[in-house]
Amino acid sequence: MSPVSIVHLCRTGWPARGGMEAVVQQVAHRQVADGWRVTVVTLDHGPAGRELVDATHEGVRYRRLPRWGTPLYAMARGVRGALAGADIVHVHGIDGLVDQALRHRPEGGRVVLSTHGGYLHTRRLWPLKQLMLRTWTPWSLRRLDGLWWTSAQDRDRMAAMGLAGMVVPNGLELRSWLALDRRPEAGRWLLPGRVDRHKGHLDALQALAAMPVAARPRLRIVGPVADEAFGREVVGRAVSLGLQRVELVGEVELPALLDEFARAEVCLLPSEAEGFGLTLVEAMAAGVPVAARGIDAFRERGGDVPWWIPFGTDAAGAALQAIRPDAVRLQRGRTMAAAHDWDEVFPLWRAAYDAEEARP
Repeated sequence: MSPVSIVHLCRTGWPARGGMEAVVQQVAHRQVADGWRVTVVTLDHGPAGRELVDATHEGVRYRRLPRWGTPLYAMARGVRGALAGADIVHVHGIDGLVDQALRHRPEGGRVVLSTHGGYLHTRRLWPLKQLMLRTWTPWSLRRLDGLWWTSAQDRDRMAAMGLAGMVVPNGLELRSWLALDRRPEAGRWLLPGRVDRHKGHLDALQALAAMPVAARPRLRIVGPVADEAFGREVVGRAVSLGLQRVELVGEVELPALLDEFARAEVCLLPSEAEGFGLTLVEAMAAGVPVAARGIDAFRERGGDVPWWIPFGTDAAGAALQAIRPDAVRLQRGRTMAAAHDWDEVFPLWRAAYDAEEARP
């Protein structure tokens, strides 16, 4: 495809951190390197109310629009002007921004959507979500020029919509993770990722408390705290369970995060729901033994590499105690993770854009 003007439209973006934000940031940088004119349009507030401002980062223009309407159905003011002149509008996630992109489709432009788990990655308001899945959402998405399932999980989970699309997976910048010099410290465990209620932190603490006191590791919880009240609840629960070696580190920059993975003996991923499983892929790429809840997104990414732990049950503590180093399993994990590097995935995105352009 020849260079084009593209707008990536999503709730939040750089410098906010998260799976979808990372994907948008990384693919945008690669498109800039290909000579595309790239703008990322987001709402002007990110997680925990963090204000986001217009900026240019590594050749990518970030434009922020004021939110309006309910937070459960994100919409923005000024979408028409922000999309004007774009050859492609690539929407990320299923919310009100999809409807706005379709309503204000640029003349001659195309609108495609990456699902990123849709709104089904948690069970919050589940009956309403199921109703939307069978009514408004398919009616809206039929107007797209391209529907990209982020994973086979998304395709299967949203089959009730009866819509045609293609699986176009996310990519990750994994070079630093694959080259990581591992120096694990005995008894140092890591729980990475956003600190939010559906990420399973309380179940992880309960599992650690079920282990014999002498076997309990030191746990470092590293990632942005999306909900300050929940962060305090995590700390309080650790104290109430008698876990004296739990530290809520918070968000760190990439070099420090890589150091956390390098030094971790085990990586815990107790999340109850994920759209893709970015953190699992990073952990496998780094060669860290992973103890994960067996949710669909993790199983699709990890196969038989992680230790599948029944977090939230009485058996979780014993399952964590049974984890042992396995060099063959770890090498297999690194090989599987490498398939998600942008060097492998970005050509699939190029081909998908070409396929949509060729459609009548």
